[in-house]
Amino acid sequence: DFRPERSESISVAQTAPQDPASAPQAGSARALFDRFNQSRMQPRRDGELMQTAEGAATAAVGAFADLEKADSAAILSRIREAAATSSGGIKEVLSEMRPGGAYEDLRRDFNAALARDEKFSASYEKAANALDAYAEHRNAAAPVLPKANASVLAKLEALDEQIVKASSELPGRDSGKSALDETLDKGREAVKNLVDSLRNAFSREGPSASPGLSP
Repeated sequence: DFRPERSESISVAQTAPQDPASAPQAGSARALFDRFNQSRMQPRRDGELMQTAEGAATAAVGAFADLEKADSAAILSRIREAAATSSGGIKEVLSEMRPGGAYEDLRRDFNAALARDEKFSASYEKAANALDAYAEHRNAAAPVLPKANASVLAKLEALDEQIVKASSELPGRDSGKSALDETLDKGREAVKNLVDSLRNAFSREGPSASPGLSP
């Protein structure tokens, strides 16, 4: 009996011409929708990404400012005072705030303040969560920054500086790290690049160039 080879039928199926109707034609409804989406909807979505990032940044700056108002925030001043006399600055102080580290007493006192003062603890958690939200939305907005309005971009960059400064001076949840370190550990590449560029700018301009929180 004659039986056609299976490979022949497969070959025919593979070389079958594509249905022209499956590809969008110029002037078709699909093509018109794509052009509308590109010209009208995409800029709107880009704007929403920027607004969300700016809102998250503003909330983070506010959360850091509120933390400084808590009764037990004096421990944060002590940490900054130690950094002022340390050759390695705040980075060295925070990295040594761990068991056996040169500043383990500061970590112990910081943990005690969190345990003793519920308002301080709540403000700290609010600031840490706001930092995470800022990093998430700032990372999402990174691709649209080149197309952003100049005034909006300038405002976001000013907020960026305040957040990087505040979070790099705040102890993280884990000993030996800053809150900023813990955020960068989560792998947000755009935020890491932002932090690197700001740190380079600070080092070129000197310690006085590091911005503080707006009142």
